[in-house]
Amino acid sequence: MGDVDERRAWRQLELIGEALGAAGRTGAELWLRGGWAMDFTLGRVTRDHGDIDWFTWAEGAEALARELMRLGYTEVAGPPAELQRDFAKDGLESSFTLIDRDHLGRIVVAGGPWAGTPWPQDLLDGGPGGLGGLSCPVVAPRAQIEIKRMMPVWDPSLPRREKDQVDIALLERHSGS
Repeated sequence: MGDVDERRAWRQLELIGEALGAAGRTGAELWLRGGWAMDFTLGRVTRDHGDIDWFTWAEGAEALARELMRLGYTEVAGPPAELQRDFAKDGLESSFTLIDRDHLGRIVVAGGPWAGTPWPQDLLDGGPGGLGGLSCPVVAPRAQIEIKRMMPVWDPSLPRREKDQVDIALLERHSGS
C-alpha cells in the first residue's frame, strides 16, 4: 500500500463490509463513489481516504440509518438529510448521498438545493469492484471521471483538488480513455 496508512485503510475496508451487511439486512442498495470506488475498480488501495462515500436510494435511507446506528454508528451533522446522511464510527466517516429517479426515469439528486438535478445516467453501471476480499457495486468509471471533473463547475464553492486529478488519470489509464 505504499504511503498509505494501512491500519486506517483496513479499518475503512471493515466499515465498507459493515455497510454492505447493513444494506443487505435492510434491502438498501449501495454503490461506492469517490476514492474508494476508484480503488475497488482498480483492485488496490491507491491513497489514503478521508472518508467512505456512497450512493443509495432515498427510499431506503431511513432503514439503513437505523441499522447503522444499531451497529454503533453516530449520525453527524452535514448537508441536508434529504440530500446526504453522514455517519461516524471509531473516528471514521461514511457519507451516503441520496439518489432518486425523476418522472423520466433519470437518476437525480434526491433532495436539498440540487433536488432533481440529473447525475450521469451511467452512474450505477460500474458493476462490482473488489478489494480486500470484498465485492461491492461501484459507480461507473466514466461517471466517476465526470463527477470529479465537473463537481467544481456544478458547485463553484468546491475547489479543484490535486487528488481528483490523480484519480482521473488512474481511471482513464484503467479504462483506456
